[in-house]
Amino acid sequence: MRFYGLRHSHISYLLHNSVDIDYISKRVGHSNIGITLSVVYSHMLKEKEQTQRELALNLSG
Repeated sequence: MRFYGLRHSHISYLLHNSVDIDYISKRVGHSNIGITLSVVYSHMLKEKEQTQRELALNLSG
């Protein structure tokens, strides 16, 4: 695995485990969270969005 692959896996792992996106962005040295939120990691964020939606619906019921 190359460094980029390892870095991507690390970021994906952190996102999957609900680590704050702001913290992840700073941890990996991105100049802003926009880079972290880019298309490269958007698939992970879409999964999290569904989880958060379900959590919110369960809280209101």
